[in-house]
Amino acid sequence: MATLLLTQAGADLFINTEQSGTASVVLDRVAFGDGKYTASVDQTALVGNELRSITPTAGGSAADNVIHLTLTDSDTAYAYEATEIGVFSGATLVAVYSVGASGDPFVVKTAASSVWLTIDIALTAGDTSALVVQGDLSLDLNQATTSKRGTVYLATEQETAAGTDALKVVTPYTLKKETNKLVHADGNVPENVSGVKNFYSSPTVPTPGKNDSTQKAANTAWVRQLMQEMLLAAHPVGSYYITEGSENPAAIFGGTWQQVKDVFLMGAGAARQAGATGGASSVALTIENMPAHAHTATTASNGAHTHTATTASNGAHTHTATTASAGGHAHTATTESAGAHTHTSTIAKATLTGTAASAGAHTHSRGSMNITGTLVCDNEMVNSATGCFVDKGYVSGRGAGNDDVAKKLEFNAAEKWVGSTSSAGAHTHTVSVTLPKTSLASSSAGGHTHTLTTASAGAHTHTLTTASAGGHTHTLTTASAGGHTHTLTTASVGLGKAFSILPPYRAVNMWKRTA
Repeated sequence: MATLLLTQAGADLFINTEQSGTASVVLDRVAFGDGKYTASVDQTALVGNELRSITPTAGGSAADNVIHLTLTDSDTAYAYEATEIGVFSGATLVAVYSVGASGDPFVVKTAASSVWLTIDIALTAGDTSALVVQGDLSLDLNQATTSKRGTVYLATEQETAAGTDALKVVTPYTLKKETNKLVHADGNVPENVSGVKNFYSSPTVPTPGKNDSTQKAANTAWVRQLMQEMLLAAHPVGSYYITEGSENPAAIFGGTWQQVKDVFLMGAGAARQAGATGGASSVALTIENMPAHAHTATTASNGAHTHTATTASNGAHTHTATTASAGGHAHTATTESAGAHTHTSTIAKATLTGTAASAGAHTHSRGSMNITGTLVCDNEMVNSATGCFVDKGYVSGRGAGNDDVAKKLEFNAAEKWVGSTSSAGAHTHTVSVTLPKTSLASSSAGGHTHTLTTASAGAHTHTLTTASAGGHTHTLTTASAGGHTHTLTTASVGLGKAFSILPPYRAVNMWKRTA
């Protein structure tokens, strides 16, 4: 803290005022200079260059022997570093101070900065009530009240916290310490609030930014803005809003919305991507859309009658039919006459035994009857020919032996058949003939037919296939069987008009956010 030295000229000015009382001392100017020295009571002016001259803002008597001055300098035209100061009354230097030969400036002002300075001049004797500080304000330095300016006492931290003294003032330091215990609007100081806090008005607090994560208090505007942002964020671009109301959701959430009309919403999937459109409110069926079906009709029964139908001619083909099983029976068939041919039969080796009928006494003679024939036998079965048989040697290709050679025998009954039988009344003849395995070939006698009869062999069926005989038709006649019904297939009918496929619905207003 710098101490100003009262000059002799200044002291003389105060003493003269006290003695004669002719005029008050007016302190009307404070000057800053750049001189560096030790101040002297004999000084009558600043030693260095005067840098700035300022009229005090306020001042007066702070006590019986103390003069108080207040001055400011906010003029951007001035920048300086002051090392000496003088207080003047008119042209008289009343008090002076300098930092010394090596001291640093006590005031440094830039063009953008301001100087705020208070000066107290203490007198060793005398009454300062006659002093007047020239400036914009006059200051009565008696005890200040709510209606009178004057001096005040500063409250301590404890007095500020207690809040019971009505005469002392609070400094910014003690005020800050106490307000740090309260809810802050700036959110810079973390705090714990306890107890009930009553607001008797609507406080205004700063509104935090959109991404502000501090603990600032939220005012009404901030809360409304946050709610609007939350509502809009909950409905991003591409969202749908469904309501029975008619209001555009932009008035509720913000953003840009487009109304969606006369369509249903469908969940997207692999078959249909999100945003795809399609479908129709009505359709008309075509043949491709209809299921396969037929129509059945029944005619009335109208007595016995027959029906004739003719199939189309469609080229050579065959027909297969199966007869019903109808018990034991036989079948007769006649082969086709196909020109001269022979038939070969193979008779296994067998013994034939028979008895002729008795027909009274009689004789038998050969007469002109003869029996001839040729037999081809297995070589193993006939070694030599006797009786009516004549050995004709071997033939190949007709036997069954390993060497494929057979014996050929000619039969001639006349060789041994002579004379007549005796008549001896009715009698029978037993004949037993053993025949070897023989193949017989009949002579060819021109075209002829054969009639075959199968044996009756119990219930069975027959499958018949007719020969393919080129394109032809078949005429079918059904049996007359009395009253009966017919199944008919009707022709297609219908007009093919489109029809609605809408399911039961409830119409609503739909909006899609586009921006």
